[in-house]
Amino acid sequence: MLNQNKKDLIFFYLLVLILPTQLGKHFWPQFSFINGLRIDYLSPTLYLTDIVILLIFIFSIKELLVKIQKKYFSVFLLFISLLLTGILISKNPGAGIYGLIKFLEFSFLFVYISLRKSEIRESLIVFLVSLSVIYESLISIFQYFNSGSLNGIFYFFGERFYNAQTPGIANVSINGELFLRPYGTFSHPNVLAAFLVLYMSVIMFFLLRKAKGFLKVFLIATIILGTTSLLFTFSRTGILSWVLVLFLSFANAFLKKYKNFTRNFSLFVLLFISLLMIFYFPLSQRIFNFNLTDQSITQRETLINESFKMISNYPLLGVGVNNFLNNLHNNSLPYLLQPVHNIYLLVFAETGILGFLFLILFILILLKKIYIHHSFESLVILMVILLMSSFDHYFLTIQQGQILFAFFLGLIYSGVVVLKN
Repeated sequence: MLNQNKKDLIFFYLLVLILPTQLGKHFWPQFSFINGLRIDYLSPTLYLTDIVILLIFIFSIKELLVKIQKKYFSVFLLFISLLLTGILISKNPGAGIYGLIKFLEFSFLFVYISLRKSEIRESLIVFLVSLSVIYESLISIFQYFNSGSLNGIFYFFGERFYNAQTPGIANVSINGELFLRPYGTFSHPNVLAAFLVLYMSVIMFFLLRKAKGFLKVFLIATIILGTTSLLFTFSRTGILSWVLVLFLSFANAFLKKYKNFTRNFSLFVLLFISLLMIFYFPLSQRIFNFNLTDQSITQRETLINESFKMISNYPLLGVGVNNFLNNLHNNSLPYLLQPVHNIYLLVFAETGILGFLFLILFILILLKKIYIHHSFESLVILMVILLMSSFDHYFLTIQQGQILFAFFLGLIYSGVVVLKN
């Protein structure tokens, strides 16, 4: 792998391992402020993962250009032209240009994975994914019992300082008792939950197909540790998505009538443990009992209504990429300065009907690829991504979510979530 043609793979493997880190340098030009407030979503930021992606680009672009089909490239250029037109007439072109640069960055990552799939070593990916799940789970579990960040060296892993008194911190109240939700090295517990669900899915699919002996025990232990961390996030969507992954995988294994009973039994044990922990009374209160008047619910409803107003006022090209916050009706309220928690509405509001139709077309293309390759794993992961995308925005607005999005959509487009080389 040390020859010139394989250096990009080294940095790709590094990206898979360090994906959870949010270590980076923020910059604060004028367009990143709203009413005098610094807005993270609008701040150009150079992350460690950006540098790794840049190195992947440098060492692979010459070869990838030869493989890219011209018809798809022409459609992509047309789409970029539409986005750029909307940005130039938007309220905040600077933020729009930054948003477009990030879109190009993660579009490259998607294309890279799609074209390099056959050269990526499956066993190494599973090993790196497992290491990432283990250290992220341990950090988040210790944060939960510490009621705050661990600090020290963990800053360089991407952890940010927080405790129960930090303004805007994610807490959850269960039966009158307040619990601090762990962040790990992510920007929010919900993003941590999405990471755990998607990475553990890769581990589990490999476990069901190939793992034996000590490796099998190691992977099962990793999934149990990751599931424990997932439960501590108190993320409704994340936890229910993991149950969906386990249930669909178990149902598929049962219907196929695998001859190797031990693999089915391993999956059954994981499903049973997960359900048992989820239905533990305090946690079940969080998942199944929620009030429509809760602040998190009312804020989401307000942002949904705001997105419909933007769609109504700017139906063709939208308000512009990365311009949702600048077009909020009442953007003087700090707690409302966030994107709508639904990427379909966010895409429609920022890019109009044309951008929304491109998104629907892209989803249909992914479904066609899944059908062609008969990939059950890809179908499950796409279902999870589409579900999570209905209740949050991190796949389009937060660095770690964007990498997850590009990484898994690239694998889905290739036909398999677990690489079969």
